[in-house]
Amino acid sequence: MLIEGFYQAEKIEDNKSNELIYAVHLNKDHKIYAAHFPGNPITPGVCTIQILKDIICEKFNKTLVFNHIVNVKFLNVINPLETPTVNYVIKYSEENESIKVNVVVKNTEKVFTKISGFFNEL
Repeated sequence: MLIEGFYQAEKIEDNKSNELIYAVHLNKDHKIYAAHFPGNPITPGVCTIQILKDIICEKFNKTLVFNHIVNVKFLNVINPLETPTVNYVIKYSEENESIKVNVVVKNTEKVFTKISGFFNEL
């Protein structure tokens, strides 16, 4: 985990249809939120992507890099005071030497981020 103490991820589902679901609990008191932004904490987009990378590396038990980001859409901000837990719904497939992902970061009411791209082993 690159961002120590920023979040805790709990595996909800890892089924045979190449889909992972993780509940990610954000630490509203982490120092990142003191700078981004005091009094109105917003989860930085790069942190949202790093959490995805951490989950994929754990799943495949490999050191991976996000080799090619096809698309990232930040649709709503994630404020840890209002939304302390988000779900990462990850559909993945292995193509050649890459792991292709399509991800939706959401809760029951909102979609926050959509990400698609390819990971490769470092």
